[in-house]
Amino acid sequence: MSILAPKELVAIMRTCSTLHSAGVKHLLNLPIKLSRAQDLQVFCQFVLQDTPRRAKFLRTIYLEHGACDWATIDLLIQVLSDASGLQKLEIDTEAEMLMVNPSLVQSPHVVRSLRSLTLSDCYENDIDILRSLESPIEQLKLIFASEVRITDSSPPLLANFCGTFQTLCIHGYYALESEPPIVLHCVRTLEMSFFCASYDTRSLCAMFPNVVHMKFCDDSWEMDTVNLEGRFVHNQGYDLDQQWTHLHSLHGLARAIHAACLRCESDDLDVEVGIEDLHKFIQMMSHLRPRRLNITVDLIERFDFMWDYIPEPLDTIFDLVRSWSDVEDVKLTMRVDKVDMMETFLDAFANIPDRSRIEQLEIDVEYEEGTQCDEEDLNDLAGSFKEIDVPKHVARISRALPALRKITVFVPCNSRSVWLVDRLGSRAIATRQSWEEDPGDWYDEHFYDNRNLNIDFDGNGYEI
Repeated sequence: MSILAPKELVAIMRTCSTLHSAGVKHLLNLPIKLSRAQDLQVFCQFVLQDTPRRAKFLRTIYLEHGACDWATIDLLIQVLSDASGLQKLEIDTEAEMLMVNPSLVQSPHVVRSLRSLTLSDCYENDIDILRSLESPIEQLKLIFASEVRITDSSPPLLANFCGTFQTLCIHGYYALESEPPIVLHCVRTLEMSFFCASYDTRSLCAMFPNVVHMKFCDDSWEMDTVNLEGRFVHNQGYDLDQQWTHLHSLHGLARAIHAACLRCESDDLDVEVGIEDLHKFIQMMSHLRPRRLNITVDLIERFDFMWDYIPEPLDTIFDLVRSWSDVEDVKLTMRVDKVDMMETFLDAFANIPDRSRIEQLEIDVEYEEGTQCDEEDLNDLAGSFKEIDVPKHVARISRALPALRKITVFVPCNSRSVWLVDRLGSRAIATRQSWEEDPGDWYDEHFYDNRNLNIDFDGNGYEI
């Protein structure tokens, strides 16, 4: 029975009472995921039909749910109280659930087995129950809905988990820097706002010295209130031994990463950069030196004179693309409100230094309305997107990037296509693997229907 899939096991259990009795143990030994209140109620009633025998068979439970009636919660507490064989429990719920039902995480079996806890809508009055937890939690995600004030005598929120934490995601807890200092040696994956660390890189790295996966979850509006250039200068004064030495992955807004002044290599870099931060990102690349880059560039003119941030936009975009020469895998997402900036990027790839190491390139264009856009503008923009000669650009890029083996391109109102690149001596041949027309459903269909703008394509191969 242990090799059967759950549905097959249930089908066999229904054939006779003997197999039903034998199958219960195998069924409850399987990982159980409960995400709906109705499923939770049925599960509890099934286990409690023969308790504590059935409860002892439970090994792994993933509990993800919102509001439940008190009767169902009482049933769940009974089940967990008898689950002496429980090895792993993961809970994802609102903080209020634990505040109202603290016994949910206080039974000895739960205390021993709780490995992952996600709490949303945390408030200041939820702090005490978090500090009281003594479970060997390996993964914790806390999302605070309001600012938390602490006193000098307040114990650190995370002190109980110094020896178990491996993954920590904490949003909105701005009191972290004000707490007595602790060191969380076991944390390898960290997601938090740089704001929560007072934009101090040394403090962040000292508290989490062994992080290898870092995600800054700062919001742009939040960072607009901070003198980021001042924080950059402050963090620039720290020695390299006061920073992480190497990251497997780094994720966040370019302005947050730049303010941290990180000078460690990162294998994977996932970053979002706006027009005003392009120069900062170019500077960052010389230190981070990623192998894989996933970059979203926001080129939308969100207010008048926005491009005044870049006196020479053409040169800046060319410098930006050149900074990726040593990256092996590049995914570029461009948010645009006009075609010319997108084509500037495509031209930049065609003029990259011939030492480029890019092997895979994915270009994804996203349209978003700018400050001034009416019905006629949308019509013209859709036509401009459709007129872009994708095969021509693919050919030019394939010739310019000597290591390129695969390129994927999406242009709205045009197409999504995948190409493989072969080398024959000094020639590059881009062979189309797939081509899907994009209907352009982001603007009125009658504009699309009334235009006769087709892309000419002569066969599956486009030779340079």
